[in-house]
Amino acid sequence: MTTSGITDSVLIIKLGGAILTDKRSTCTLASPSNLDSIFHQMLSTYQQSSQKLILIHGVGSFGHPQAKEYSVKEGTSKNQSKDVRAGLCLTRAAVLQLHARVIKDLTDLGLPVVSVSPFDHVMTHGGIDASSSTSYEHLCRRTQALLDQGYVPVLHGDAILDDKQSCTILSGDVVMRELARSILRTSRCIFLTDVDGVFDKDPKSHKDAQLIQEVAITHEISQSDAINGVADVTGSMHGKMKWARQIVHDAPGKVDVVICRQGTEASRLAMSGAAIPTSAQLTIFR
Repeated sequence: MTTSGITDSVLIIKLGGAILTDKRSTCTLASPSNLDSIFHQMLSTYQQSSQKLILIHGVGSFGHPQAKEYSVKEGTSKNQSKDVRAGLCLTRAAVLQLHARVIKDLTDLGLPVVSVSPFDHVMTHGGIDASSSTSYEHLCRRTQALLDQGYVPVLHGDAILDDKQSCTILSGDVVMRELARSILRTSRCIFLTDVDGVFDKDPKSHKDAQLIQEVAITHEISQSDAINGVADVTGSMHGKMKWARQIVHDAPGKVDVVICRQGTEASRLAMSGAAIPTSAQLTIFR
């Protein structure tokens, strides 16, 4: 499914949960200075770029701990003794708490942001991997309609309903993939994280880790799903790599995918829409 519409080129940015929250604690925000830096960078991108902008944010500690405790991702398919309905309610309450803060801070800066809830627009069929793109049609159409009217849609990872297993978790990475392959003229997708990109080892625990600056979609990299032992039900960097490759492969036009550290010169370059030199301290999937 490809969503039509008269648009300029589209830039999709995902604000990672690791930069918005403290993932070592439950429902804890990043420091005020870090949040201020992130949101002002979004304002600068909106003001200086000729591209239309879509924002997606991860949920970090506002959702992952609750979802893991109640096995919300697997729904009733894994453990029927757990109250997955309670888990979905608790997860969504936490997610919406963070989402409200993101929307408020961006609105206060003057960005014309409008919330788009995956829970209200998506129902999957046997989990994320088993579902087709038709599950996301309403979400993509609403996002396109907002773009066409000059708004900045803001989406997020979410707990959603599933018609076979009661519920599941939809990560913001998957939301990005669906939007990139459905909305015409998407030119670049950017994951803003707390590391410079994809490394051959976890750079948080290995000082000799080497940054991989360019990745072809056929190139496989072995990386542990666990980073710092935190709960991340969407798969952390391994998941980003998986969905980055799929975005490049599935998008109807040429779309670059960038993973970079928030607040760096590399991230500013990536969000400007300009060509990215091979010397840039980031990872680009082509």
